[in-house]
Amino acid sequence: MMSEMMGEEVCDCIAIGIGTENFNHDRKQPGWDEHSHGFHSDDGSYFHATAGSSKQIMSPPWGVGDTAGCGIDFNHRDGTKVFFTLNGKFLTYGENIAEFEPQYPVVGMDSLKPVEINFGEREFKFNLAEMIKENREADLAYYQNMKRRLFTSAPTNTSTKRDRILSRFRSFSM
Repeated sequence: MMSEMMGEEVCDCIAIGIGTENFNHDRKQPGWDEHSHGFHSDDGSYFHATAGSSKQIMSPPWGVGDTAGCGIDFNHRDGTKVFFTLNGKFLTYGENIAEFEPQYPVVGMDSLKPVEINFGEREFKFNLAEMIKENREADLAYYQNMKRRLFTSAPTNTSTKRDRILSRFRSFSM
């Protein structure tokens, strides 16, 4: 998405994400410091603690007519993670976030284009219930595989680890 301003080409950028109360939003897009995570429209990249230099490309650039989303997965196997969507499709997980530090939605605007924001007053384009179901099924398969491996491997000093894994497996049993 490009616009022309005073004879120079400039790239509009809308960035969505999450941040803590320590995120300094003055002249910063979400993800440009360690207190925020952001998904940027101008290059389709995920940023966290990068000051705009290092990034993970998640999609082509997005703009007018697209719907970008951001959420937090509190039940991810590897910890609490931020995730991003585009046009109702899951893109990827970002890095882990601090579980006990409150996170707030943030939107960075380097554009004069209008933006519509949905904080849940309308149905989301992304099917969160389906993602939860798929993650639960994947976790169940993971723990069943771990259980199989634990009971077919030679005895070792992993009884504590085995007990931890089995207790997690029991919580996923239906």
